[in-house]
Amino acid sequence: MLISLTVKNFAIIESLKVDFNNNMTVLTGETGAGKSLIIDAIGLLLGKKADLSLIRHGEQKASIEGIFSYEKNIMPFLDEHGISIDEDYLIIRREILTSGKSTTRVNGTSVSLSELSELGELLGDIHSQNDTLGLVNPKNYLSFLSDEKTNIYLEQYQNALKNYKKIKQEYEKLIKQIKEAKDKEEFLKYQIKEFEYAKLSINEEKVLKEELHSLNNYEVRINVLREFHQKINDENVLSHLYQALQSLSKLEKIDSS
Repeated sequence: MLISLTVKNFAIIESLKVDFNNNMTVLTGETGAGKSLIIDAIGLLLGKKADLSLIRHGEQKASIEGIFSYEKNIMPFLDEHGISIDEDYLIIRREILTSGKSTTRVNGTSVSLSELSELGELLGDIHSQNDTLGLVNPKNYLSFLSDEKTNIYLEQYQNALKNYKKIKQEYEKLIKQIKEAKDKEEFLKYQIKEFEYAKLSINEEKVLKEELHSLNNYEVRINVLREFHQKINDENVLSHLYQALQSLSKLEKIDSS
């Protein structure tokens, strides 16, 4: 939570320090008193972009400093970005210069605006009319519920989910294997049916080859038979008998039957 806020040369604010206690703090005042400026200042500490027009007229820079208490979930961020860790507080300071430059430090360590914005999401949330609430951001859900008991349940759930995914993967693999086996079985049944329908014999290939050979030589067979027929039907059949036998020999080479 925000413990203390110090603002200097920010819009109409020359110098202001606000301390916050553990209970609810309410800022009241008439329109234009500067209530929204305090919210804007806190927004800058949480990573919002700065507007040079917010520097107090006649000054060279504006500065905002906030002291925050923090939870353990912020420790990994601090460690990752090399930010020195105070056991109790986190001090964020931003300076906006009229030159357009600005500096941002967390516990004395310089950070970029994007890094500050990332840290700001872990520290707090500003919500008002037409603002997006951190409550609807799924990545914040667990932080609202996080405690030792919840973490135990979370770990159990993660282990159960991991085991479920592993078993599901094995199940889907078996289903796929069963389907492939059934498809193969159906194909083999189809092949068997085709073989049975074809009524193939052991000598089927030999017979088919002979038939193919015979068909390929159909014209030769016809010519040889004509030649034979002419010779045995000739008046001098005896003188042509040898030639007729020769024609039959040719035919035998083509068709042994």
